[in-house]
Amino acid sequence: MSLRGVWIYKPHAAVDAERVLFSRRFPAAECRAKRQPGYAGLGEEPSFCTAVLTACGLSEKDDEFTADRDSCSRVDSCPVYEVGECKHWPLVAISRNSLLFCALPVPDNTVSRDRPNAIELPGVTAAMEVLEQIATHLGPNAKSLSPADSQINDLYNIVSMAMPFGTPLRTELSQTAALYAAKAPPPPGKSKQPAWKPFPYKGSSKLSIALQERIKAAQYDRSDITDVVEVTGDVRCRAELEASPEVTVSVCTPANGHPVSYLLVHPSVQSSEAHPPTASLSPRSTSPLPATGTAVAVSPPASAPRSRKLTFHPPPDLFMLCQYKSECCQLPIRGFYQMKGDRTVKLLVQLKLVEGIKNSFDTCVLRLPFFNRGTISNVEFLPSSAQVSIATDHRTLVWNIGQKFPSRSLETSLNATVTFQDDISSPSSAAAATSSAAAGAITPAVAASADSGKTEEFLEDPFCVGLNAYAELDFRILDYSLSGCHLDPKSVSLYPNSRYKLSLSRELASNGYRIWNSHGDARIAQPPTFTKPQT
Repeated sequence: MSLRGVWIYKPHAAVDAERVLFSRRFPAAECRAKRQPGYAGLGEEPSFCTAVLTACGLSEKDDEFTADRDSCSRVDSCPVYEVGECKHWPLVAISRNSLLFCALPVPDNTVSRDRPNAIELPGVTAAMEVLEQIATHLGPNAKSLSPADSQINDLYNIVSMAMPFGTPLRTELSQTAALYAAKAPPPPGKSKQPAWKPFPYKGSSKLSIALQERIKAAQYDRSDITDVVEVTGDVRCRAELEASPEVTVSVCTPANGHPVSYLLVHPSVQSSEAHPPTASLSPRSTSPLPATGTAVAVSPPASAPRSRKLTFHPPPDLFMLCQYKSECCQLPIRGFYQMKGDRTVKLLVQLKLVEGIKNSFDTCVLRLPFFNRGTISNVEFLPSSAQVSIATDHRTLVWNIGQKFPSRSLETSLNATVTFQDDISSPSSAAAATSSAAAGAITPAVAASADSGKTEEFLEDPFCVGLNAYAELDFRILDYSLSGCHLDPKSVSLYPNSRYKLSLSRELASNGYRIWNSHGDARIAQPPTFTKPQT
């Protein structure tokens, strides 16, 4: 997913020499392109610029018929073009603010067909994102710029930082531009900095690495449907270090933890060593989760911890060092949700913290959205000490469970009766002022007293009608991970060695942790079963 070059052209410039506003070619990406079958060089800039403008119909001779461009048999694939006699493809070109922004990805040799659909190529997607970001960065007045302007000169450095060796690492060009603007250029005579880190850091050296694990789950309370659990995680790093040291850190899983089945690393990672060694875990994969086919083939012994030592040169800003998927299928909190009724519903929610899970939450909130029923007019609940409120959208019940489950039973429950009004609009302030709220009851007046009067947007779910409903649990546990994955502080090292402040953290957070109503239907996807035809 590399780009051979990025160009900005002025199609309507009076002089040919002024048509090229920006041209950045990447020799490393060009070397990779040479290994592909059917390689052809790009040629000199004036001839390549003319070929691009002709392919896009923006040349001086665009009123003349060109068979390759104007024939009825040609399939229009804008904004992807084939350029020149050498048929450079796929060139991505977009027109913004009277300028033509172009990028040419390295051909993808993983596709078997000679000319696949452009939508199938990751390089086309990356090129589109890069060009859109550059156009946004230059702004609406870019057509008045010249190659000698400081904004164009700065763009060369910004593109080098965001796309070292032609590989887009940071497509948010505004962040790279802000980083570039905040740093002063290095003094002359010093050692040359790498393209992706052109400014040496000055100040107190700090290295911050955070592991965040997320769990997505669906509980159905039905014998014919299996509960679904998916645990993924990522490690993010911010290195504020002088010079450009080599950093080493180990991501470990204890013997009694759950093994990591997939590990995807940042392109800056130079090596990824498994301890004990594994046969087929890919050390340098940059595909987004979920990955396919990269599984641990050799299981480590039960007595030894499992780890992967990552060695990398960190970029200057916050970046995602690696992503992983765990084989853990344990539910940290078991849930039971029953709800019946129409305009007045009675519900019961029971939650139990599984033994062995850390009983200390940063946040733990249960949300019960009521779709296609109108606004809530009244809520009565037991126990009366529960922290229950109505969200500002007046369609969601919010139960703040607190920071701990009861230490003896590890269980908590909520009984509630919710009444809805026929009018789907929010209750008026006059009606709310006359409402009363006793212990164990809440009305929209009480809910509105705690917010600033702004109503949250509430999107109806067409599936959740009648008894089809769910409760969603949002929680976060600091200094804990469900799989047991952690960062080993003793494994962190710099080369060359220097003094620095190290900060390591980890947390477990929910991401779509749902409990479906036992009395209704649930949204679920099951693989189809095929029956072999009888012969």
